[in-house]
Formats: sequence, C-alpha cells, structure tokens
Amino acid sequence: MTATSSPTSSLTTELREDLRSYADLGGLTLTADTHAWYAGVDTISTPEEARAASTVLAELRGRDLPAVREAASSLVGAPGTVGETGRAVALLIRVRRTLAALGPQAYETEDLDELIAATANGAWRKERGVKVPLLRRRSLRGRARGLASSRWARSGALHAALTAAAEDRTKWAALAGADAGAPALPDDAELINTAAEAVQATSTGLAALGKLLQPERDLEALAFDDLADLLDRLAADEGTLYRLPALRSLRDRLPAEGLDALYAELTAAEAAAEPVVEPVVEAVTVPEPRAEEPVAEAVAEPEPVEEPVAEVVAEPVVVSEPEPEPVVEVVTEPEPEPVAVVEAAPAPELAPEPEPVAVPQPRRPRRPRKPSITVGKPVTAYSPEELTAVVRWIDTDGEKRTDDELLRAAMKELGFARIGPRIKEALGAAVSEVRG
Repeated sequence: MTATSSPTSSLTTELREDLRSYADLGGLTLTADTHAWYAGVDTISTPEEARAASTVLAELRGRDLPAVREAASSLVGAPGTVGETGRAVALLIRVRRTLAALGPQAYETEDLDELIAATANGAWRKERGVKVPLLRRRSLRGRARGLASSRWARSGALHAALTAAAEDRTKWAALAGADAGAPALPDDAELINTAAEAVQATSTGLAALGKLLQPERDLEALAFDDLADLLDRLAADEGTLYRLPALRSLRDRLPAEGLDALYAELTAAEAAAEPVVEPVVEAVTVPEPRAEEPVAEAVAEPEPVEEPVAEVVAEPVVVSEPEPEPVVEVVTEPEPEPVAVVEAAPAPELAPEPEPVAVPQPRRPRRPRKPSITVGKPVTAYSPEELTAVVRWIDTDGEKRTDDELLRAAMKELGFARIGPRIKEALGAAVSEVRG
C-alpha cells in the first residue's frame, strides 16, 4: 500500500479529527430505524433546539397525552387518536353553544329543515329555491320561537341557531353512529373545558415534534398506543437527540463523498492495533516450562502468571544432584556462589516467602466501569464528578497519554467537536484531579 492509496491521505489533520469525531458520535452508523431521534438530524442544529425538543417530549409523555386519553374515554364515539378527540371536543363545544340558544328538543325536531327555511330571509330562500307559503311560514316561526331559550330571540338569531343544530345532529351521527341519539352534553360540565385544554396542549406539542421528525409526520393521526410507543422510543433515545447538533456541525464540515471508505480505514487501523496486546501475554506464558517438567509443575502452582521468577527458579535447580549435604552447608555460609544461593531456596524456603505469592496480584488497577452519561450536552451541564469519572475511565485503558492528550480524548468521548475555554477549563480540572 502506498500513502497515495489511502482514502484519508488528502485530508488535513483537522478534517481527520472531525471525521473521527463524526464516526465516534455514530454519524456513519446511526439510522432513523435504530435510533428514533436520528430522524431530526436535519432539523435540530443547536443544543438549545435539542433541549426545547426534550422539554416538549417530557410534557407530552408526562402530562398532555395522558390527559387526552383520560378525557377520550368519557367522550362520545370513543375517539382513539388525538385528532379524533379534538373533533369530538369541538363538536361538544358547538353543541354547548347551540343549547345556549335553543332547548334540547330542537335536536329531536323532525321538520328542522322547514324551521330553518321559515326563519331565513327571502334572499336565502330564493338562492336555494325554497318556497314556503306565508301562512305556513308564520306557523313555523311560532314553533321556532317556542324552541328558543329566550322569547325575544330575533328571526336571524333563531335561523343561525337552528342551522347550527342541524349541522350538530349530522356530525353527531357521523361521529357516534346513527343509533347514538340526539346530541347531548356530558354530565360533568368541566369535562369539555378540561379536554379542550389537554387537546390544545397536545396538538401544539405534537405539531412541533412532527416538524422535527423528517419527513414531517401527522402525529395526531396515530393511534394512542402507537403514539405512546413512539414517544417512549424518543425518550429512550435522548442521548442521540443531544448528539444531533454536533453531528450536523461535523457533517457540514466533512467531504460530501467518500465517507464510507474513510471510516473503513479508521476502523481497520484501530482493529489492527488492538490484537497486539493479547498474543504478547500468551507468548510469555507458554515457551519456557518445557525444559524441566517437574520444576515447571511445581512453579506453575504458586506462580501461574509471573514470567521472570518462573525462569530464574527453573534454570538453576538441577534435578540430577541428589546430595542434600552441600545444600545445607550453602545455606549456613553467607557468601556462596550465586547459583548455590538460588539452589538454597528449593522446597523449605519457597513456602514461607510471601513475595512470590503477592506478585501474581494484578499490577494494574481494574478498569472502572464506563460512566453512564448523555453525550452531546454543553460542558456546563456535566458535574465535576461526572467529568472526573469520564477522564478516570479513559486513563485506565492502558494507553499512555500526556495530560493534553487525555483532555482531548475526554473531549471526543463527550461529543465536543471543538475545544473552547469552558471545555478546556472543566476537563483540565478533571485531568488534574485524576492525575494529581
């Protein structure tokens, strides 16, 4: 492979870093199918917009949608969506207005159309080609006044109220069914106001949310269960929501083509670097013990991991020398040959020595569990303890870094594309805390 064949060879260092940050944030792998909020990557461009969307979502899930569902269970027609509930509430408001001008018997009147024509002016009847004889018209007007809530109702007001009653009756039958009877108000007078407020708030929130999810969706038409499921999936994916501004900013700075090849090169380079650690450990533990079988077995029990001690003890001890006398004499003399000193500690002195047993203890502290944090929030939204936990977790991966490199690694882990004064100050304090 030549340097010119590398997909990233033509990129500047800054663009390489942007690409790595973009990949770390999931820009090349996230989809709207796997992450509900990714549908808003083209509409949410700032952290403020992400926080506003989060607030709308929280209000819909915790307050507005449950209130609409509760109200819907008491409304005529048993509406199953927010849109249907809104139409049912609007109809009840119309019925309430009509019943303020007419008595409830107006809905049960069979000749309601004749009453409407009789109370209309001549132009209305002429426009529609309706003819009502004068005497009949007078009789119908008398009956219409009997339906009015006030004796002093004028013909124009009666005509408007009767027209509304006819429309109410038609819509009621379409909503509740032909056998539902005449329109009527619920026993709980406050239900209409409560339901209207809940529908208004929910419709406003869903409209705002629907514009963020591309393509734009009519969320009011979703069944209650489907809508609740979508809101739950959005709430569970808020980490992606807060990453969207950084993803969009990075995407706008990256090349328009070739991202797949670039990302493949980065992941291949990381995969090639990782396996080096494992074979080294295996190679150290396997080779030496084959020379002397009895000693290898004795050493393997107390020292399964340590390489250097196992080699020193195994080489000098010679099994062919059965004489114990020189061994005892060597122990009493303080200045024997170096080989004799090693031989003086075969069976009697290995057991009491705590040093070989203590050495197999893990020399490197166990890496802490990765902190559970939401990526992409402003640095001021993280507590010093959270930042310190992230830095400590990164610093225990075994890779040697300078303080500045550790700071930048933490910056990328948190989804920051650029290092600013606040980020540098906050993460610098966390690095100082971790490294003393």
